[in-house]
Amino acid sequence: MEESMEVVHVNLGEKGYIVEIGEGLLFDEELNSLKRFDADKYIIITDDNVKKHLGYPLQKFLQRQGLEAHIFDFPAGEASKNPESAVN
Repeated sequence: MEESMEVVHVNLGEKGYIVEIGEGLLFDEELNSLKRFDADKYIIITDDNVKKHLGYPLQKFLQRQGLEAHIFDFPAGEASKNPESAVN
């Protein structure tokens, strides 16, 4: 089964970037995706439940590759799925 992925281009001039959204974008496959970009700093956006199981392992994996990786997390649950969570 082929995974679908959505690519979002954030147009900020020279500071623009691409966000890939989809399933199956972890670790080795993710690193292959990241190699296409000229960046050495990444942020992992997740809820506090997923952070424990995937966020920290992904952060450590990226750091072992010599990349700077930070986690931005928010409380799990429907109440956090809103624009205000992104700015608080």
